[in-house]
Amino acid sequence: MRSSGSRLASRGVREWEVPMPIKSILTFYDGSAASETQLGAAITLAKRFDAHIDVAVIAYVQSDLALGSGGGPMGRTPVRQAEDEAKTLSAPIRERLAAEKLLGRTLPLVTRPEDLGRTFGDRARYTDLVVLAKPIGNDYYNSTPQSLEGALFRGDGAVLVCPEGPVPEPHRVLIAWDGSPPALHAVRRALTFLTGARMAEIVMVNPADDVASSADDLSVLLTHHGMSARVSRIAAGSGSDARILAQAQSDTGADWIIAGAYGHSRFRELLLGGVTRELPTLTKVPLFMVH
Repeated sequence: MRSSGSRLASRGVREWEVPMPIKSILTFYDGSAASETQLGAAITLAKRFDAHIDVAVIAYVQSDLALGSGGGPMGRTPVRQAEDEAKTLSAPIRERLAAEKLLGRTLPLVTRPEDLGRTFGDRARYTDLVVLAKPIGNDYYNSTPQSLEGALFRGDGAVLVCPEGPVPEPHRVLIAWDGSPPALHAVRRALTFLTGARMAEIVMVNPADDVASSADDLSVLLTHHGMSARVSRIAAGSGSDARILAQAQSDTGADWIIAGAYGHSRFRELLLGGVTRELPTLTKVPLFMVH
């Protein structure tokens, strides 16, 4: 069977002229079960897209003085310990990337736990896709949510939140639509990854008339990209919008969910909850998010 590149070449299109959807992927590893999940997902996607993979190897410094400018022995020791830990964690990851025949690197990231969102967000500015695990239980208040918020709001990154298990290709996608700029931004960024998508389910929860009209316009855009599109309006019930969207994914059999990251500010969003906070904890399929 000939490759897609060979078929294109037979039509007079050079293989090198056909761009891959993405060229770089970022995830992080800190030895936790969640980081094992996201490393596996990132490797799967890097192989699928023939992309370079960066793994930020995180080692935490617990001392308040450790990253300050005082420079005394008590301040330097925690940093050195964290640097050694990052080196220890990095070695098997480099071996794994080599075994998978992937182009990639490990990036030691020594930080205080409370600074993870900022430091990881800075790194997320320089990649095409950030891959993170689904937050589970109290993990929402630990590394996964901090890195998610940092990547979305500080790094302006495209983030794929992946539950455990294989990462399916997005043949059928659910778009959480409210007509807002973040929702539109998410769809536009997602189109790069949806070259094989056949069906888009545009789901609105209790929409206003102007939002419903914008969904029809969105469906036209998606048809230009080779997808069939169906618009669904769901009345708000007793559950949250995030739970309604998660149920809609189950009902439609969507492979991925596409959603904007909402809120007046990331701090207010975190305090008040909302779709941006809750949906990553509920999703059973990869969730693509953009602010």
